[in-house]
Amino acid sequence: MRILAEQTPIAYCIPRRRDPRVVISQGTLDALDDDSLQAVLEHERAHVRIRHDLVLEAFGVLHRAFPRPLRTDAPLKQSQVLVELMADDAARKVAGDSALARAIVALAGGSTPAGALGAGSEAMIRLERLHAPRRNRWSTALSLSISAVVLIVPTVLIAIPWMFHAWQTLNL
Repeated sequence: MRILAEQTPIAYCIPRRRDPRVVISQGTLDALDDDSLQAVLEHERAHVRIRHDLVLEAFGVLHRAFPRPLRTDAPLKQSQVLVELMADDAARKVAGDSALARAIVALAGGSTPAGALGAGSEAMIRLERLHAPRRNRWSTALSLSISAVVLIVPTVLIAIPWMFHAWQTLNL
């Protein structure tokens, strides 16, 4: 961990395969209580541990692969929100919802250098999610199952006849 001599509350991580860094400012240390600071540190450690940088890199590559007229920024932005929410989940388990909410408010609007994952981004979405009632596991499992069926069944129904026709064509 590195501490910057900056009074603005800032927290981010620099994910690297070797020697990843969590960086916080003196202003962050001054602004947060112990529980909120623990939430921030766990949030950043989750980014490093789960390698959210690779997830964002994959979405960045896909984004750049499409020609400009066909490309949209929505998937790229949503992937950034998703990794923040995933890191929030790790912080919630360690420090609790109220400590994480205080940390999000304190760090909202802080800057993050290019190539780093910051704790201050997407504050409103993250706070709304903290105050929303948690889903139970059954509804989450049901939602994932329905999503899988919606994606897989049409693909299989299209691919099997095509593969059967291609196999017949090749065997003639």
